[in-house]
Amino acid sequence: MTQLLVDLGRKYSSAEFEELDLPDDNRYELIGGNIVMAPSAGDEHNTIGGKLFSTMWVYSSTQKAGKVWYETDFVLDPENTRRPDIAFVVAERVPPISKGAVKVVPDLAIEIWSDSDLDTQKHRQDARAKIQLYQDKGVRLIWAINPRSQTVYIYHSDTTDNPSELQIGDELDGENLISGFMLSLKTLFEIE
Repeated sequence: MTQLLVDLGRKYSSAEFEELDLPDDNRYELIGGNIVMAPSAGDEHNTIGGKLFSTMWVYSSTQKAGKVWYETDFVLDPENTRRPDIAFVVAERVPPISKGAVKVVPDLAIEIWSDSDLDTQKHRQDARAKIQLYQDKGVRLIWAINPRSQTVYIYHSDTTDNPSELQIGDELDGENLISGFMLSLKTLFEIE
């Protein structure tokens, strides 16, 4: 990568963002052309994410349904490179492996909300704006996981402000994207 001086006062394209040599100890995303640092995820977040990723990876690999990514940048458009906690692309749309960001919009994006995503009205608005961006860019299915309430909100590309809400007795369903994939919320939220 080319080392560039980062000017947080200017806007960057997704291509420029990918070329920046940003510190590895922080997570950065490109939001509307602005470089934004996201806080590191904690233990609970990574435990839930790891469990979901590994379950999805095994299932999608054996079924040849597509590919699953964990904490990987996706170029959503020229001004937005976002990092879903977990993303899935159906088999016929999986791009070749690259050294940089994935250059297709995921079919499924999963966000695991941390306490900091929910602690203020501004943070809740930012979390909802990320969901809205996914919807606007054509992500077909979005799972927003709330460990605090042990619920999952299901958004589709045509869902506005009324997502489906799954409770602890319900199951995540891969719908027509990962056909046959099911995972109970009870299993998902069991923290060892």
